[in-house]
Amino acid sequence: MTHRICAYHRKRLLELLPSKSFPDAELLIVVRPNDTALHDYLQRAFAGLRGVKVIMERRVADRRSAQSPVADERRLVRTRRIREGEVSSLGYTVVRFTPKASTRSR
Repeated sequence: MTHRICAYHRKRLLELLPSKSFPDAELLIVVRPNDTALHDYLQRAFAGLRGVKVIMERRVADRRSAQSPVADERRLVRTRRIREGEVSSLGYTVVRFTPKASTRSR
C-alpha cells in the first residue's frame, strides 16, 4: 500500500488550491525573462479579464544552488506549493488556480 500521489493527480489537486501570492488569480501567465514585448502584449490582451494576471519571470537561478548550511528542521518544512504550468513555445507558462471562495454573503 502506498500513500503517494501520482504526478497527474498532484497537478490536478494543486490546481484546486488558491494561490497564496495571487489570491484573486484563476489564471497566471508567466512570461520568460527579458521578453518585455510579449509581456506588454499579453498584459494588454488580458487587461479587461478578471482573474487573469500576467507577470514577468523573476527567478535568475535556483536558490538551492547556494552552498550555505541550513538547519535540518528547516529542510523538513515545506512552505511552497509547487505548481506545474503549461509551457508555451511562444515564451510563457500558464498556471491555473481555483480562486479563494468569496467571503461575501449572498
